Order: sequence, then structure tokens, then C-alpha cells
Amino acid sequence: MPSEAGFGFQTASGFQKCYNSVFTETPDTMKKITPKSFEEALSRLESLTQSMQGEMPLEDALAAYQEGNELVRYCQTRLARVEQKLQVLDADGPKELNLESDE
Repeated sequence: MPSEAGFGFQTASGFQKCYNSVFTETPDTMKKITPKSFEEALSRLESLTQSMQGEMPLEDALAAYQEGNELVRYCQTRLARVEQKLQVLDADGPKELNLESDE
């Protein structure tokens, strides 16, 4: 049975299981659960992308897009921090490696 927007979940419960792995819905608001690592966020983002390429109801597609957007921001922030650390480490420029003993 085809669903709205051509996305991968046939039922809302199938999407909800995926969705709840990163977000927890409460009656009044939705709380974001931060991924444990960059790799976890990237893996979840890849999973969402694959799911959205199939059939999925419009509301589920919107929720998946919102989750994916948050995961992209998380990944970008983590990458920016690592880049800053690398710039600090490289600030003095390359050092010459001397393997000979001074004695």
C-alpha cells in the first residue's frame, strides 16, 4: 500500500521506533537527546536518509527531516570543534624530526 510523499515507513509505529532513538516526545514538547558520538549521529543520519528514500507519510517525513536537520547541526558543530583543535596543534607549524642522538 503506497503512502504519502513516497517515503519508507508503511506505519507510523515503524517510524516512531526509529524516531524515538534520538528524540523523545512528551505531551507538550519534544526533547532532544544528544547522540553519544559523532559516529552515532552520522549513522542515524544515514539511516534516516535511506528511510526517506522509500515511502513515508508526510508527517513522518517532516519529523524525519527535522531530526536529520538537528543531526546535521550536531555533526557540523563537532567537526568545527575538531578543526579548531587541529588549528591550535598546527599553529606553530611543522617541526623538524631529529632522530639522531645528541650525545
